[in-house]
Amino acid sequence: MKFFRYSVLAIALAAGFASCSDDDDPVLGPQSPGVYFPTDDALEVTLDRKANTFEVTVSRLGETPEVTYNLVGEADSEVFTLPTSVKFAEGETTTKVSIAYDQDAMKLDKAYDVFLGFAEGTVISDYGYSSLEMAVTLPAPWKTIGTGTYRDCWLLAMTKLSEDPEFKPEWECELQQNEVTPTRYRWVHPYGENFAKFCAANGVGTLEDSEYDSKGQYYVEFVCDPKYGKAVIPMQSLGFQFFSDGVMNILNDAYYIMASENKTYAQVATEDPESCAQVTYGKVKEENENGEEVEVETILSIFSNDKTCLAGFEGSSSLYYAGSGYNWVREGIEIKDYNISIAYKGVLTTPNEVTNAFAEVTLGEDIATAKAGMVAVTDENVTLESAIAGVIDGTIPSKTIEDKKSSQTFAFEGGGHYIIAVVGYDKEDKVVASNAIEVEIIDNSGPKEWTNVGMGTYTDMFVLPLFGARGYSWQVQVQQNTEDPTIYRWVHPYGSAFKALADQIFEDPWEADQYDSANVMYMNFVVQDGLVAIPTQLTGVVIDNGTIGQLSAANQAGMYYASDWTFDDILRHPQLGESKFNTATFNGYKLTSVVQPANNTCLMFETDEEGQYHTLKTDEGGVQWASAAMQGVPVRMPSLKAAYSINAAVDVKNARMNYGSGRELRRDLRLYR
Repeated sequence: MKFFRYSVLAIALAAGFASCSDDDDPVLGPQSPGVYFPTDDALEVTLDRKANTFEVTVSRLGETPEVTYNLVGEADSEVFTLPTSVKFAEGETTTKVSIAYDQDAMKLDKAYDVFLGFAEGTVISDYGYSSLEMAVTLPAPWKTIGTGTYRDCWLLAMTKLSEDPEFKPEWECELQQNEVTPTRYRWVHPYGENFAKFCAANGVGTLEDSEYDSKGQYYVEFVCDPKYGKAVIPMQSLGFQFFSDGVMNILNDAYYIMASENKTYAQVATEDPESCAQVTYGKVKEENENGEEVEVETILSIFSNDKTCLAGFEGSSSLYYAGSGYNWVREGIEIKDYNISIAYKGVLTTPNEVTNAFAEVTLGEDIATAKAGMVAVTDENVTLESAIAGVIDGTIPSKTIEDKKSSQTFAFEGGGHYIIAVVGYDKEDKVVASNAIEVEIIDNSGPKEWTNVGMGTYTDMFVLPLFGARGYSWQVQVQQNTEDPTIYRWVHPYGSAFKALADQIFEDPWEADQYDSANVMYMNFVVQDGLVAIPTQLTGVVIDNGTIGQLSAANQAGMYYASDWTFDDILRHPQLGESKFNTATFNGYKLTSVVQPANNTCLMFETDEEGQYHTLKTDEGGVQWASAAMQGVPVRMPSLKAAYSINAAVDVKNARMNYGSGRELRRDLRLYR
């Protein structure tokens, strides 16, 4: 499950999300005569907002005459008034002193240090404390807004039990809302008694007090603004040691992005919405303070996408992917899978150099159809909400989506900020869900003039190696853009010349709809300081009679470049760097070769359910293109005999393709940026 490391684990916890911890249990001394503070007194004091004092117990052993003991203390004098003495009546062994506090002078959720002890010369019993050092907090007020089912997407999700699809780590848990800052919420002791009961009844085992929140001290907080419906879960401790690795810290991907990229909540909610937990609001009936039944708008459910619940351990610099799914569902609510996710992937150039924005849209199981549209953000009136409304009322042109996962393209005019909005409908054509994201599109699609660099030998690193056929070459022209001379393109690399060679290799001929039969497709690449990025783009090749769909290709640097990374971004990245680029050589100012390192090919299939980029297992690299002007380039040109020798092993229509399982590198590695 481990997916990345970073140098410092201690991302600062946002103000107001501190957790408490226990001191070691004190060791009682002998019952000697004298006065003392009992050892079972709380050293962490949570103040009552309805009071203005709290009490401290003082006890004594031995003779019990009427007597007064002097006290000493230290605290913020603007907040606390400390007692200066404690008086025992005759025969009394225990009494109390009061410490007054001024709520108006206190900051909510701040721990104030308060010291109280006996004056010098007082006879102290060894049976308790001679002084108290207390952490005193006035909590922000919270109100319970509902009880529901809490699903553990962190702790038990990281055990082997989670591999069993029948294992459902769920139990009852309250959800509270902060009355001072209503965008703050918290689950009440989610790993307390109900967690322990679940473990005992479901094969986890009976937990020791130290293996769960046995004292009911810990909460799990999150922030959510109903305007966005996205929850950020800050890093916070569960407070107990369940695994041998130590005490677990939990957070979600959204908070990691906020902390590592110095973003605000609003920025993450709009720019990285899939990293957040998805919060659904709705109306429920409740009794008000007068006993009247009223409808209130409140949280119904909270859902975390895959690879967004993160966990680590105190003292470790590793974070791990944990679980996913519904974090909490309000009691009495029937869950429908109306989730809509939108993942912007950049821009793709189609035949005839038409460039569209490209996004992957995933619909929940209970969404029958959806409509998707895109609109330019021209002024402050164009918002996520207005874009959704525009798709619904038809003022924004949209397309209908029926597949649960699909790739959608959107036409645009010029670079800038755009909003992609998707609206989901049920079988009765009723709106049941919506989602929208704001994206920045960098427009490189304007009219361009090209000049010929020269004809050269193109060695296929993308298509034929899928079928085990490596090292095959044909002649391809390279052109350079006169408007931006860092942009080059291969002219129709998978057109007629490719077809002529492929028909020699494979028994079944390639049909017109399986390659660039019209000779209209180009493959662009960008060259800066001798480094080459091949952005993600369609090749014009259709695999396996369309069941896999059109093949897009890139090198690893180009995959990120297509998503608006700069060359400097890629070079500075600790997991990328120069090795992810191809390299170019020049004779003066003229390009003479492009060389690809091993394991640098990235492929994407149109119907891939995971939407992943794959790398070829047999990606050996080599010279990808060499001009006729370059001498001594070791381009492999298999003989016709060698070509026919692999016919028995490959079949263009039914081949078993030789690509690796691949990780979705774009998602994992963007966290470093």
